[in-house]
Amino acid sequence: MVLARAERPPLFAARHSFSARGYRDLTQVLNDLNIRVGAIDERTQQTQGTLAQHIEDTARHHVQQQTNHEATMELLRKQHQEAQAFYRCYGYYPAPGQ
Repeated sequence: MVLARAERPPLFAARHSFSARGYRDLTQVLNDLNIRVGAIDERTQQTQGTLAQHIEDTARHHVQQQTNHEATMELLRKQHQEAQAFYRCYGYYPAPGQ
């Protein structure tokens, strides 16, 4: 589609100067953006802090669970040894691995 000569936009658009009101509006928009970015930064820092605390708590919990597991396994090993000793005392020798 070819535009007629009258419909074509001018090659050089007229320059518009910023009015005082336009400048105030632009300044207000920039201030609003700065406030929003500041709020996003604050929420991001809070989220990072919460995540770091969660990771620390999870690691501490994992260490505690591992310690509990090892203690339980040691108690079971001792109980097994004591049971083996009891049965041997009465002449019962279970097959290896039982």
